[in-house]
Amino acid sequence: MANVGDPKVPDDLRVPKSPAVGLPRVPFEIRFLDVNGRAMANMKCTLFWRQEKLPGTTDADGVVKFSVPTFGSTRDLFGDIEIEMFPNRPPAKIGVVMLLTMPAADTAEGLKPRLGNLGYLDSAKSQGGASFGAPEARALDRFRFAHRLVDAKTLQPSGPTAAPFDAATKDRIEKVHDTRALFAAP
Repeated sequence: MANVGDPKVPDDLRVPKSPAVGLPRVPFEIRFLDVNGRAMANMKCTLFWRQEKLPGTTDADGVVKFSVPTFGSTRDLFGDIEIEMFPNRPPAKIGVVMLLTMPAADTAEGLKPRLGNLGYLDSAKSQGGASFGAPEARALDRFRFAHRLVDAKTLQPSGPTAAPFDAATKDRIEKVHDTRALFAAP
């Protein structure tokens, strides 16, 4: 509830209530070998990843490849893969973890995907590159406003809008983004 005399928050600094930001996809592959180290070829698999069910079959080298949705996180993401190893038996269920890395959050290359994953920046604009224009600066302002990284007197977002970004912004976005990605349900 606003108090009389409180500064008005500009509408374009408000965080979107339900961002429709698609998650980026990354390649994921796993190789299956039997106890003797031989490739397990032509085995049907299903990867359960971030609420998606992705079917696949191992190749002659025992490798199955998927394209999985993910947060671009410096933490790990997890899912389960089921592989049909024996006829007329339930598939074996194996937990899998993907370790990902991102550029530092005080660079444009590291900040843009994090802003996109959190819904502050359109996913098409959040993919790679060192450019950081007006849409990215506005997304950064919305993030800073939402996380109280603002000037105490004016309530306007504070900090540089070009790399290198300030330590407070870097620390906050890493904490919010990477923790959310780490504990997101698969």
